[in-house]
Amino acid sequence: MLFSRKKKLRESNSMNHRTIHVSMKLTLSFCATITVLQSGCKHNPVDAPIKNPREYTWTTEKISSSDNDQTFMSDMYAVDSKNIWIVGHNSSALGKMYHFDGTGWTRQNLYYGVYFDLEAIVGFGKDNIWAVGMKWPQDSPQLGFIIHFNGSQWVEMNVLEMNRLKCVWGSGPTDVWFGGLDGTLLKFDGMSIKPDSVPRYIPKNANPNWGFYAGSSGLGDDQYLVLAGEPLTNHGTWSYTFRGQSGRWTFIDSAYGLINRLWYSPWGKLYRTGGGVGFWDTSSWKFLSLNAFTRGVYGVAEDNLFAVGTIIWHWNGTDWFEFKNLSTVRMTYYKVWTDGREVFIVGVGNDDNNTYILHGK
Repeated sequence: MLFSRKKKLRESNSMNHRTIHVSMKLTLSFCATITVLQSGCKHNPVDAPIKNPREYTWTTEKISSSDNDQTFMSDMYAVDSKNIWIVGHNSSALGKMYHFDGTGWTRQNLYYGVYFDLEAIVGFGKDNIWAVGMKWPQDSPQLGFIIHFNGSQWVEMNVLEMNRLKCVWGSGPTDVWFGGLDGTLLKFDGMSIKPDSVPRYIPKNANPNWGFYAGSSGLGDDQYLVLAGEPLTNHGTWSYTFRGQSGRWTFIDSAYGLINRLWYSPWGKLYRTGGGVGFWDTSSWKFLSLNAFTRGVYGVAEDNLFAVGTIIWHWNGTDWFEFKNLSTVRMTYYKVWTDGREVFIVGVGNDDNNTYILHGK
């Protein structure tokens, strides 16, 4: 009986050993299969490591044509890195807008029967883009100008007479805002464009530079807007920031100097340009230690921001890095966009007034 129990125990242990051995083979085989599959997915851009922006390789492309003396693009909207629009001014009737399709820039031959310039652009996808500026109908002063892209063509919007528009922003297709000189403020609700106003005295026709220069949409129905101009004392430019909620604008801050752009980041922070780079901190503007005049800011994280002005800078959360010797042309930079893997910057040559696109990746 004792011998029989020992024999059964040895057989049981032997079976367990074979089971464990087979199991280990299956596990190793499974792991090897997973390893092969994982190595085969390394081409997936989602899994690719993100390059340090300060180590990007840069190229510069000139945007100009033989039929005009200058091409001055000052704003940009990117659907993605293969679908980018830039707008501005040039000295001929054409060339107010260019489009990048991933391989090259193409001039958009827009025609509306009047001379016009474009100053700002924003979009909500490839089939819903807005651009604004000014036009000069025959025997008329400068008027505001709005065009809309529906995916196939740019169409001028019929709006009652308005002053020159300087900015356009919004939170979506049924919430688009337009701001301009002499207190021009309009909203598109998905059906029509209607006038709006803020609780601030704006001296009509007292100074042509009074107006709305920047706006941005926050979370929910949050809106932010900058009114800038020279007070009646003419002691320089002041900027007044307003916050809009539930259809009501509230004054929240005044600052000496021009705030020329607002940008509401994906992580819920409102940034401003003009004197340095600032962000709104509950009740006042705080600054990211950049002592320079700026015209654009954009990024993918609080520690991965680009700012542009007379120079191109990068913020890593600790310090600003200045990019040097990117081009042989002296430029002023107006707008920047990045997706975290590459960056596009719009600049204008200080001597030749032509547009240059700097591309880093």
